[in-house]
Amino acid sequence: MLIGGNFTNDRDETKFNDQNSVVTLNGSADQTISNSGFQEYFDYLYMNKPSGRLLLNDSIAIRNTLDLQSGVIYDTLPNTMVTILAAPGSAIDASNTSYVNGPVQKFGNDDFTFPIGKSGFYRPCGLINNTGAATEAFKAEYFHANPEDSIGPLVQSTPFDHISHTEYWIIDRSVGTTANAYVSLTWDSPASGGVTDSTQMSIAHWDGSNWQDAGPCERYGNTTTGEVTTTSIQSTFS
Repeated sequence: MLIGGNFTNDRDETKFNDQNSVVTLNGSADQTISNSGFQEYFDYLYMNKPSGRLLLNDSIAIRNTLDLQSGVIYDTLPNTMVTILAAPGSAIDASNTSYVNGPVQKFGNDDFTFPIGKSGFYRPCGLINNTGAATEAFKAEYFHANPEDSIGPLVQSTPFDHISHTEYWIIDRSVGTTANAYVSLTWDSPASGGVTDSTQMSIAHWDGSNWQDAGPCERYGNTTTGEVTTTSIQSTFS
């Protein structure tokens, strides 16, 4: 089904039979998905918009594949989000021209890269070797802002010289309380504000009063773009 306008379901979730459905949003203006306060399910959802945005007035869930070919998805309300269900649920083809501007929730324990960003930048983060069950979920959102202004300042610098003043991620357990995982973050110019020594990149997390070291990390890339991943599984998620 090709949709160039808005998708509205004013009945209930069962009225759109999403099993084996392939829905492509291809309008050149802003489009919306609106339901009557429930979460709409899609099997395959393709973003293929030559221009304009997809505005979510209610949450959606993807059973199989979210293919981000072109166009940004905006979670427009505080409680709206995109949920990717447990395997085979996946998100592919994200880029600076197509990502989710807002929170993405992922169920299951398969390795997953969150297709998130803001301000014209695709800025993914990932979870690896997730110990959770298929019924548990993590939620992640990217922010193109100074975390010292939004979250809190770096009180004790050791072992850090400084933290990023341009971006941060929030990764939370959203369903369940025991799942742990290795965490992977990325840097990319110009969104990350410039990296002079990629071998010194590390991961910190906010403990409520200060930024704490997440432990040793592996790094891939150069001063322009790269990825930093914890070498130990992380158990501290707010």
